[in-house]
Amino acid sequence: MEGERKYISLLILLIASLMIGYFGFVWWKKEKQKELEEVSYKAYLIAKNLKEGKYEEGLKLIEEVKENYKGNQMALFAESYSLLIDNLKEKGEVSENLAKSFKDEDIKSLFWERTAYEKENVKLLERIKEEGFNYYSSLLLKAILLKREGKKKEAERILEELSRKELPYISYTADVLKEKLKR
Repeated sequence: MEGERKYISLLILLIASLMIGYFGFVWWKKEKQKELEEVSYKAYLIAKNLKEGKYEEGLKLIEEVKENYKGNQMALFAESYSLLIDNLKEKGEVSENLAKSFKDEDIKSLFWERTAYEKENVKLLERIKEEGFNYYSSLLLKAILLKREGKKKEAERILEELSRKELPYISYTADVLKEKLKR
């Protein structure tokens, strides 16, 4: 009898724990859904403000999203809107600040490439290391920027070097750019 009571008590405790866990999970899921809806609406408002040219209002919302959703993909999403506003206002400043602030070398090199493109500054591409994942694409950009500067021979040399690489996309793109240079 005493053993049965012990098992019944454990069973009741187990059932209560499962119910608490279930209702806790349902509550947590609803909170996450509510959070997603809120941030989606803020993303909509950011885009709306940008379309209407209300950059300052958009930036305020962006800062709010970055602050409230740290460590979340939405913070990076908001940062991308900052870059868009930066492109509309002053080229390259936000990209450069991001390139300086990230610790991850791959992300840094990506933003250095973007900054070099936005500012049309070949020197910034020197910050991208040869072992970087975007090294070869940065060389393509370097060739394009050198051509714009009137340094056709330097651009041709880079494109010729890239054409010989066993990197299908890069070598094909370099071939196409070489053909364009000849025209």
